[in-house]
Amino acid sequence: MHPAPCISVRPTLQHQQGMSLLEALITLIIMAILGIGLAYVSGRASVAQRYMNSQNPAVGQMRFNLQTTTCAASANISIASSTVSTPCVLQASAATLTAQSASGTTIASGSVTVSVPSVSTVSGDNTANQLFGGQIKIDSSQQ
Repeated sequence: MHPAPCISVRPTLQHQQGMSLLEALITLIIMAILGIGLAYVSGRASVAQRYMNSQNPAVGQMRFNLQTTTCAASANISIASSTVSTPCVLQASAATLTAQSASGTTIASGSVTVSVPSVSTVSGDNTANQLFGGQIKIDSSQQ
């Protein structure tokens, strides 16, 4: 019997030249792409947070004005030392009412028109666009 020839399991240095450098470069590129994506998401979140921080007090003041004062066409709110025009508009809403007895027969019916207030920032107001990122509207269609 002949002994098995000795096979070297150890790779030669000639085949490994530059492989770890290439792996490090690919890792660096992947990490750079992830870092850019994370910076973009973080920037978008901070912009959204900025608008939310100015919208919440504005909506609170607009709701307070709706609850405590009469609907005025020339109302204003103050946010961050800026005055924003928030006119109030009354919208007519009609409803039909029907009264029925326990057996289901109609006793009376009638139509009622109710004025529903709606308040919003002026759509062309540059101050409101800079503070809130657009128009804010509070009306009965929003729940």
